[in-house]
Order: sequence, then structure tokens, then C-alpha cells
Amino acid sequence: MARRIERAAGNPRLQASLASEARLARTLIKAGFDVGSEVPTPSGRACDLVARKGDVLLHFHVKSIEDQHLPAAHSMRMPRLIHALESIERRLEVEIVWRSGLATSSLRALSANFADFLKRASIGDEHSVLGRDGRVQGRCRVRCAHDGRFIRLHVGIADDRAEIIERMNRLMRKARAQFLPGGENIIVLMGAERLEWLFAQALLGTPVERWDRLPRRGERIAIGRASDGFWKPGRDLASRIAAWQSTDSPRASSAAWIRDGGSHGWSAVCRTLFHRCSEVE
Repeated sequence: MARRIERAAGNPRLQASLASEARLARTLIKAGFDVGSEVPTPSGRACDLVARKGDVLLHFHVKSIEDQHLPAAHSMRMPRLIHALESIERRLEVEIVWRSGLATSSLRALSANFADFLKRASIGDEHSVLGRDGRVQGRCRVRCAHDGRFIRLHVGIADDRAEIIERMNRLMRKARAQFLPGGENIIVLMGAERLEWLFAQALLGTPVERWDRLPRRGERIAIGRASDGFWKPGRDLASRIAAWQSTDSPRASSAAWIRDGGSHGWSAVCRTLFHRCSEVE
């Protein structure tokens, strides 16, 4: 792996991806696995990482999503009047932007307008506020639901999210084509931390309001997923574990999703390798 990183000199994106792959290998070694890198397969390809511990054999198929053309991290500091929207008692994740340099009175009016919208908005709804000059003063979009009580704000709106999700799906299909028999195959996608939520959407499906399910206590509508994810219901159960690895820093977070994993004992294994694990119905 060190030789591969050296050969990638002059390509910062590839070096960052390989460094993240090396950190995953180090995590596996610390967990007691014997690890091989770029292990040849019978089809003439190579499996990125193969890890063995006792009778557990894991095949890791690691893909990286390029940083170009992705939504940049937003550096605007959130004004207090905008931040106050997080006191609204709805369990929604919301993307938001506002025009810089707005006067306090304009920010107050913008916040009140957003608050009125968010108290009645559904998943996927978006809203723009125009000033007297006809320019957009702010925009917000309801991204998905979460398990808390209050609205969570994320500065910046991913207008090209459909394109990013399709690229992630292509990478997962490519990884699926490289699956090997005789062990558990794990797809690992690597990229900027701010894109983890898009990976979850590409994997599990678009967040939607479900009228065919019982809502949580105190809520009118159940929240679920549409059947447009890589893990469509009943589709290709050979893919049971997928993970996201952030490339932002050496201590960046990772998350795994386990499909039909409880009965196979993979939850305990994944929890030693990734920061967060979720089991999927």
C-alpha cells in the first residue's frame, strides 16, 4: 500500500483515497485480522482488501468519489436569527442558505418566513424568499427526517444531488460486479464527510412520507424510504454490508449499514471497524 501511495504522487485525490484505504487496513489489523491488499482474483481483477480472522473472511471493495463538481463545504457563519430555526419541534434535516450582508431586520423577516414554511413542510419541499429588489434572500430544502425532536440545519444546498447519487450508484454497481465467493463482501465508498447523507440515500432510497405505515406516536405521517435505492427491497441480497468512509482527515468518521445482518452475526464485527452501524430491515 505504501508503494501504491508513492506511485500516486502528483494526484492528491488518489493519494487521499489510498490513505483512507490504508487507515481501514490498519483498523482491521488492530481488530486482529490478517490483511492483504490488491489480492488477485480468479477473474483477473484485484480485491482491494482481504481480511481474515479465524473463520471470518471479509472482502472489501473500496471505491472513491472524486471531489470535483461536488458541492463545496459552506463556510458562512450562521446568524443567531437563522440558528433559532432549530428550536422548531419537528424532526427534519434542512439545508439552508441566505444572502450575505443582510440587515438584522431582513434576517428577522427571513427567519420568520422560513419558520412558517418549516412548520408545515414535507420531505423534499423547498422554499425561496425574495427581497423587494427581486433577488433571492434565502433558500431552504427539507432533506430528510432524523430521530431527534427538533429541526437540524445544514448550511449549503446540494442542487446536483441527483447526479451525485447516480455516480455513487455506478460505483456500487462496479463494486458489486467484483464480489468474490467464500466470504462476506463489503462495499466501501470514500469521499468528503458532508456527502455521507447522499450515500445513505443512494444505498437505502429517497426519504419519503409513507401513508402505508403507522407513524410514530404523536406524529401524523410515517417516515420511510422509496424503493429507488441500491438496496431495493428483495433485490440482490448478496450485498449485505456497505460503508461510508470520510476522507476529510485521519480521524474522520465512518458509518456502516447492515442488511439482514443480525442473524449472521455481522453487527459485532462491523462495530469494531466503523464508528457507527445501522441495521436495515
